[in-house]
Order: sequence, then C-alpha cells, then structure tokens
Amino acid sequence: MSRFSGAGGPRLLRRGRNGDVTHYILEDAEGAAAAAPRRVVVCAHGIGTSAEVFAGLVAPLRAAGFSVLRYDFP
Repeated sequence: MSRFSGAGGPRLLRRGRNGDVTHYILEDAEGAAAAAPRRVVVCAHGIGTSAEVFAGLVAPLRAAGFSVLRYDFP
C-alpha cells in the first residue's frame, strides 16, 4: 500500500493480486465522533466519473460522525 497526501485527506493505493491498482481516500469522522465506534460510509463511483463526484458529501458526513471511504476505480 502506498500513501500520499493532497486535497481531501490521505490518498492510498492498494495493489491487488492481478497487479491492478485501486486508489482510495479514507477520511475519519470529526471531533468526539472519531473516538466512538467507527461508522463508515463507502462511496463508489460509476463508469466515466471519479471519487471527486462525492467531494460535496464528505464534510457533512464527517461532521455527522461518519468516516468516509471513497474508491477511485481505474
């Protein structure tokens, strides 16, 4: 797994068994909710888009106590 930072939090790359690389962004909940049991919202885009289509959802979900995992498929 590789890690790099940018707008929207840490971005991670995971190499699969077949050599495919999946890019994802994992952003933890804000404030006291981050210490509670983790509740995760998983966002997966469709063909022709990217994980950035969910950018507007991240802040409200994190403020509501959710961690947000956005996959960016190749």
